Amino acid sequence: MTQFARATGRLLMLSGIVALATAACTGAGGGGSNAERPAAGGAPAPSVAGPIGRGDVAVMAGVPQVGPSIVKTARLSIQVARGGFQEAYDRASSIAGEQGGFVESSSTEGAKVRSGRLTLRIPADRFEAALSEISGLGDIRLRSVTGRDVTSRFVDLAARIRNARAQEQVLLGILHTATTVTGTLQVQRTLSDVQLQIEELVGQQRSLQNRAELGTIQVELFEPGLPTRPSAESAGIVSPQLSEAWDRAKAAFFGLIYVIVVSIGVLLPLGALALLGLLVWRRVRARQAGAEA
Repeated sequence: MTQFARATGRLLMLSGIVALATAACTGAGGGGSNAERPAAGGAPAPSVAGPIGRGDVAVMAGVPQVGPSIVKTARLSIQVARGGFQEAYDRASSIAGEQGGFVESSSTEGAKVRSGRLTLRIPADRFEAALSEISGLGDIRLRSVTGRDVTSRFVDLAARIRNARAQEQVLLGILHTATTVTGTLQVQRTLSDVQLQIEELVGQQRSLQNRAELGTIQVELFEPGLPTRPSAESAGIVSPQLSEAWDRAKAAFFGLIYVIVVSIGVLLPLGALALLGLLVWRRVRARQAGAEA
């Protein structure tokens, strides 16, 4: 019995050694790789396949890596030297191109005193550099910079698109197995709604991505002496004069006369009809009183 136990233990030990050797050969690529062979000088060679880090685990698990997404916008109002508007205007356009952006829209006005506006789209990583260069074109009268974090919006859109695509695949499978015309039409209508929703969500995602990748800088350039545009709040009498007051008084008086004349024209016929009715009523009463007497 003891000899049988010893033989069994030796057999189990031999099986373990064979299994370890097989695993080592498999991990080394079938025994033909030099990953496990010692390098010159007795030092073991580094392993080709390194340890799996957190980023690799995230990728293997299918978890997307989402970084912060900021929509950057800025507004600048710059006064340039007299006669230097065109140079500053052209320079602002050149800065957009040098920073990898472009001019989305532009306009100019004025002959003696010139002014203009530009809307520039600048890559997000060069937004601050472009803003700094444009600010040096003249005296800054207004500067406003804002940043809005839209990361959560990106995540929400991605999740909704993923769910809608999964629903689309399910509906396609149901459509292929539909056996009745009514069922097929119903599935097609639902599928069309889902596909339309996917297109809308993808469009929102692209628009948001465009605004996050390209910041917007609105630039207003003007020369000294530009007249101030009157605001709606300043409407009314700024410096009243006696002649203007007299004109308004006459207009109010004649307006009142007009109302009185129109009222008389309406009330006079009504009064005549009322008087005629009163006379008829009195005559009828008089005849009735005479008949009773």
